[in-house]
Amino acid sequence: MMGQRRLVIVIRFLLAFLIALYLLPSHLIPTGAQEDPPPLEIDILFANANFPQVNLLAQVKQGPTIVSELTEENFAINEDHEGLTVTSEAMPINLVVVVDLSEGTDVDLIRTVLNNYFQNEAYYRDGDRVAIVTQTEDNYRLRTGETLPDIQQILNNLPSNSGYNSSQPGIEAAAEHLEQFSADQAANHILVVGSVFNRPNQVEQLPQRIWQEQGIQIHTIHAYDLSSRARFATDFEAVAQQGGGLFAQYQGGSLAGVTSVFDAIQSSRTLYQIIYNSLNATSGEHTVQLSVNIDGASAAASFTYQGPELQDPQVEITDPASGAEVVREPIIEGNQITGFTPELQDIQVEVSFPDGFERDITQVTLTTLINGDEVSQVIPEPEVGSGGTMVLAWDLVPIEAMQPPGNERAGVTFQVQVTDEYNRSGESAVIDATIVLNVPEEGGVLEPRPTRPPRNTEPTPRLDAAGGLDTGTVGPPPEEAEAASAASTEESDDNSMLILGVAIVAAFFALLVTGFGFLMLRQRRRQAVDDYYDDGYGSSFNKTMPAMSVSGGDIGQTMASSQKIYGHLQILNGPDTGRQIPIDSDQFTIGREVGPGINFTTPGFDNVSSRHCIIGFRDNAYYIIDQGSTNGTFVNGVDIGKLIEPPLRGQETIQLGKDPGSSIQFRFMPRANYQPPVTPGKTRIDMDPVSNVPPAPSGPPPSSSQGWGSSPPPSSPSPGRGTYGSRSPQPRQDDWEPRVQDDDSWLDGGN
Repeated sequence: MMGQRRLVIVIRFLLAFLIALYLLPSHLIPTGAQEDPPPLEIDILFANANFPQVNLLAQVKQGPTIVSELTEENFAINEDHEGLTVTSEAMPINLVVVVDLSEGTDVDLIRTVLNNYFQNEAYYRDGDRVAIVTQTEDNYRLRTGETLPDIQQILNNLPSNSGYNSSQPGIEAAAEHLEQFSADQAANHILVVGSVFNRPNQVEQLPQRIWQEQGIQIHTIHAYDLSSRARFATDFEAVAQQGGGLFAQYQGGSLAGVTSVFDAIQSSRTLYQIIYNSLNATSGEHTVQLSVNIDGASAAASFTYQGPELQDPQVEITDPASGAEVVREPIIEGNQITGFTPELQDIQVEVSFPDGFERDITQVTLTTLINGDEVSQVIPEPEVGSGGTMVLAWDLVPIEAMQPPGNERAGVTFQVQVTDEYNRSGESAVIDATIVLNVPEEGGVLEPRPTRPPRNTEPTPRLDAAGGLDTGTVGPPPEEAEAASAASTEESDDNSMLILGVAIVAAFFALLVTGFGFLMLRQRRRQAVDDYYDDGYGSSFNKTMPAMSVSGGDIGQTMASSQKIYGHLQILNGPDTGRQIPIDSDQFTIGREVGPGINFTTPGFDNVSSRHCIIGFRDNAYYIIDQGSTNGTFVNGVDIGKLIEPPLRGQETIQLGKDPGSSIQFRFMPRANYQPPVTPGKTRIDMDPVSNVPPAPSGPPPSSSQGWGSSPPPSSPSPGRGTYGSRSPQPRQDDWEPRVQDDDSWLDGGN
């Protein structure tokens, strides 16, 4: 008996629990806690490009909720770009409220719910379009409210509940009303509010079709105060699920349960304006992907825009005109030439873009051709004035060594090439010009030659026998005249021999003096150039751009148009980065200090030995020899060893010393159109000019009392005349031939 009673108690308890669970409002059941969050979506509503700027308008959703408060860190673009900015924009809302006033509807609860939305400034804003559809007695009525008082009047005058209405006509009327605003940039919503839901089978597919075809979200709120109305909750919830919206219940009291619906409607205002500058200057259609990432969840969408039709920049040299002449006068101190003026010549350039798209000029190259040799002057990041005008400073100093001596006219050509920020290049027409180094002739004012008295042509008087003057005859007596004539003939023969001997001696001495004078002339011209290039000549130019001195040879040899240039060394570090040093000897010797046989010195780098290395040219092949230096010679990062001749083919990086931070570095550039010889039957191993380059020094170069350390570097590097030491011709060392290593085993460290 007791067991049966206990069983009845348990059954009653279970029934009570099930009834309570059934009557419990669904919004209080924490079923969503176990569900995965809805997927993330991104919609691109607008895309436009005015190259290089691209403008996007996007919206981010997570389920039915619009995501707000995103920043640049949440978005990514899959094309090269810069300057990405993200700002939040607010759209207006078009809202149609469908109120079902069927029999048994709690009108006061519905009015309370709607007043809570429209009277809250966080939800309703001026400019939102609002319409209210009321359904009663199987009929519906749609009224619009332009302002909050209009809306309040409609809500205060809701008709009494009556009839058993179907929600289908009201929802269809709401969708039709919103269709007229589909072209507007606004968020469209339908909110269905009621206590009962009649004829749910009539609206089974309607919400889904409206959501998928028109993009209108449908939300539902089940407002009731009688427990008997709880059974309609599933119908309201089904409409919201099919319409892509949210569902909530309200039974009076706190409105916390319905704010989730209001928040979802409010968040739909949020749009993101995304602006960036594209670096992809290719023409045609660009397909780009915009992605968003929020706490590990991501989504992406694509958009397209038309790329620019860029054309190469047009370059014109406006001054000097073709055929111009540049006369350079010597600067003379004492009896020595210390330089020429002017050292710089202005070149005016105009750059235009035929495609109409203005962009930055990133580099200008001024190329001069003289006597078959090319000198390039690179100007990074030039200053461009209004209208694309530039004034370039043409550095005339590097071409002095190629200039003919004296007053001879040297024809040169020069051309300007510009490169824009998208690596498109244009070049000017070639301009012909003439450069004259007005070197004074040797010698000066000649001293006047000594003269002798004129020869006496008057007859000599003689005495007669009485001792008086014989005025009737002139000259000696006949016998004396005959004897004198014979003596004169003999004396004449002797004088002829004497004159001949004197003439021979004079000719010998004249030849000797002429040769000596020629040698002195050569020495004086050489000394003039030595003093000009010497670091200490004291001119104002030396304070900004110390010169390389030349020793050995005269000025005619140094500046002769026939001088051969075997290639160039481009300085890669230090204040003279970018300068190009001409290799003007087939055994070009580099050392630390000026001395006999040193062509180029590097006083600012202690790692360089006094006679460090030779760059040679023989049998149409370049090679490099380490002259037993203390710190070694490295080609593309490889120590070449001592007294061997590894080949150079072009673009190698040469480092003098072990430590990249304190060692000078060059890039070897052979002469134009040079083709290295290929040895049959041997495998060529090219030294990669990039991968093995030692890192550039991070700090400034060591200062020095002489050279580039004692004065600020020039604002724009130019090739040729540098801040390093001397550059002098070197005689070939025919009495010593270093061992040649034909193979490339030295690259492996000799193993």
